[in-house]
Amino acid sequence: MDNIVFVIHDWGLALGLSYARKNEHKIKGLVFMEGIIKPMKWSEFAYQPVRTIFRLFRTPIVGKFMNVNLNMFVKKVLLDLGSVRKMSKKEKEYYSQPFLRKKDRLPVYLFPKFLPIDGKPIDTHEMAGKNHKWLQTTKLPKLLFWVTPGILVKPEMVEEFKRDYPNLTDKYLGEATHFIQEDFPDEIGSTIMEWYQTKN
Repeated sequence: MDNIVFVIHDWGLALGLSYARKNEHKIKGLVFMEGIIKPMKWSEFAYQPVRTIFRLFRTPIVGKFMNVNLNMFVKKVLLDLGSVRKMSKKEKEYYSQPFLRKKDRLPVYLFPKFLPIDGKPIDTHEMAGKNHKWLQTTKLPKLLFWVTPGILVKPEMVEEFKRDYPNLTDKYLGEATHFIQEDFPDEIGSTIMEWYQTKN
């Protein structure tokens, strides 16, 4: 498959950029938002309540109890703090379906532990670093959506990306946290279409 335009978010952003970096000849453009673009420091990560929660998530015993036993990642981060728009009961039930049993919650326990923060873990830190350096050199068209306060992409980081990433267009959407597709679906879709048409 060629002429791929990645629309990527969260861990999908880290993995998608890694694929694009290794297969640039197959990529036509990159659209990204609220994800792992580069290695981070705790001081850059989220705002204080979320930062505290994720520090606890990364601890061996407490984090496992919070996410496997109490299902806090889904209940608190995904369904409460993740979007500004309040989800309906039906939406919450739908998003909760994959995590009803304790044994199905292992991925959301492990996920926070793999975030490349303060150099740990080494493998994802190195991957994010390579992706970041590649974005500074590739001329591929890029579209970055961002919000305030954001969780993984802070406003000050956007200024860095605008300065250092060639061929980057940025679009500020408004006030939101992480799952910005829930808060700005129409704006994201229409902006992608307009941007894409200029690249043909």
